[in-house]
Amino acid sequence: MAQLTHTQYSGGLLAGVVSESPLTKIDSYVAEGALSFGLGVQQGTADLQVELAAAGGKLLGIAVRDHKYANDQATDILDGQGVAVLTKGVITGEITGTVAKNAVAYIEITAGADQGKFTNLPDTAANLLCGKFLQGGVDGDIVLIEIEL
Repeated sequence: MAQLTHTQYSGGLLAGVVSESPLTKIDSYVAEGALSFGLGVQQGTADLQVELAAAGGKLLGIAVRDHKYANDQATDILDGQGVAVLTKGVITGEITGTVAKNAVAYIEITAGADQGKFTNLPDTAANLLCGKFLQGGVDGDIVLIEIEL
């Protein structure tokens, strides 16, 4: 969702923000369909395209928050725009359910409002393994996740 108002302070963590270190790995792709920051993405139709992670796909990484996008867009990343994708490192993301620090992290692939978000449930229609939670939290919280793909 586009940011329509601005304040000096964010008030908390924002989904898709990278905690950079020398071990961070980010690749560039083109969005196939609209995407939101901090969600899991998979291979799209073409080699350099990504789409929202779904059943039967192979997770490529997490869509990274970048300030190059206009604030008046209907969604964070529009179809056809370039998108940075984190494949290794620490990023913030929204969780579904309740998770504990150091629990294994998966990407939710069931179509709906939680698709592409982080969960600790491996068995929901073969959610995609992505790393581990560096913070605990409850449904809707944004926490730090270590991604290792």
